Amino acid sequence: MGRPSRWRFLVLLLVSASLFAYVSGDESIDLAAAESNTSVLAAERTRRKDPLDGLRYYTGGWNISDRHYLAVSSS
Repeated sequence: MGRPSRWRFLVLLLVSASLFAYVSGDESIDLAAAESNTSVLAAERTRRKDPLDGLRYYTGGWNISDRHYLAVSSS
């Protein structure tokens, strides 16, 4: 299936092209608004039983610093 050096070159080319597209993208996007929208969506989608809280449902969103989120995401 080709030499390994060709695959490395292809992967490097694809990664650099996607990084270039990301960096040169639309600069007018408000990152704070995007982050707040993401966390709101995450809070709506995160609904799992929390083993640390009597198996009540955890709805706190994606927060890796919260021990309850870590408990529900690892179960």
